Amino acid sequence: MHKKKLTAQFANANLKSGRYYDVGYYGLHLHVRRSGSKAWVQRTRFRKKYIDIGIGGFPKVSLAEARKTATENSLLIIDNIDPRTHLQQIKVVPTFEEVAEIEILRAQAQSKNEKHRRQWRSTLEQYAFPTLGKFPINNITVNDVLSALEPIWTTKTETATRVRGRIESVIDAAIVRGYRDGPNPAAWRGNLEKLLPAPAKITKVTHHPAISQKDMQRWWKALAGRQGVSKLALQALTLTCSRSGEIRNMSWDQVELFDEERAQDHLFKGVWKKPAKFMKAGRADYVPITSPLLSILKQSGTKSGLIFLSPRSASPLSDMAMTALMRDMDKDDEIGFRDEDTGKPAVPHGLRSTFRDWAAITGKSREVAERHLAHKIGDETEEAYLRTSLINQRAVLMDQYHSYLGASKW
Repeated sequence: MHKKKLTAQFANANLKSGRYYDVGYYGLHLHVRRSGSKAWVQRTRFRKKYIDIGIGGFPKVSLAEARKTATENSLLIIDNIDPRTHLQQIKVVPTFEEVAEIEILRAQAQSKNEKHRRQWRSTLEQYAFPTLGKFPINNITVNDVLSALEPIWTTKTETATRVRGRIESVIDAAIVRGYRDGPNPAAWRGNLEKLLPAPAKITKVTHHPAISQKDMQRWWKALAGRQGVSKLALQALTLTCSRSGEIRNMSWDQVELFDEERAQDHLFKGVWKKPAKFMKAGRADYVPITSPLLSILKQSGTKSGLIFLSPRSASPLSDMAMTALMRDMDKDDEIGFRDEDTGKPAVPHGLRSTFRDWAAITGKSREVAERHLAHKIGDETEEAYLRTSLINQRAVLMDQYHSYLGASKW
């Protein structure tokens, strides 16, 4: 029996049969058989009994790898886990698809957007599973990830970047669960960024179709002539410059209306407290409820719960309700309400761009306009301050925008 700290050079030498212990590494030794073959074995104690744990043949398993495994085994023993049983348990490595199923459920549970929840599964099924799905998760390499991404990287860049992020999340989950070691072959920084063109360099920026300034007042008048909950929701969306999901999930418990005495000290009638969970940036926002907005809310006919209820059920309006109304308005109008650059029918999200253009053209405060769009301004401390300090200015801006929309001529 030979005991000293081993080196790779020593392990490669022509050694006599016997056991060569690597001092300091928990009973790790190189067992040289009479045939000349060499294998790593760890002799250690578990529950007061000596056990031998096979780690693998040399040189297939290097000295560094054997030391790493011996160290991990010693930690398992400290936790009263038999490394031999543990090795058997993790021997069956799940496929990418099997780990993805677990990660999809986790991602869906924490997502507030139904569309994103569906996309998590659909994008992986369409673009990742055909290439990676049946691979054992520990065998996936950078080249395998490239095989899944390259066919869509330049043609469907936005989708491809989301697929890459979801593949990375699945493999991250596998690493945390002990199914494979890092680094993650789907990571972008210092990895795929050296093999694929940057998305920003190859992506054409596409904006949501917006109504032009020359058509906006005509559109607002046409909207006033419509009936139904979608009309009211679209009016509220226009004045508050909110996103569709924020309006559809607006409820009375988010609304704080002032009493008469308090209302005299403000330029508005109350505050709509947008919960962080419905906001794109994940930060709560406070929107002044001006007289025109309050009138719209009261016309909904609801007094508790959701304000803009679906006509068919006690649930929020569907994601397409306001979009469908805008499409109908475009079809029913002789000229139509279309984006000047693309010629496409305007959509609800494009109304935010229309407001931003109006604010810029008329010289309104950029800071106030950006805050009204719930865009981030400055660091977290400044953000918290501006949410409350600019609310009066936002109320003035909303009233000015409402007056512009209702004017017969700009």
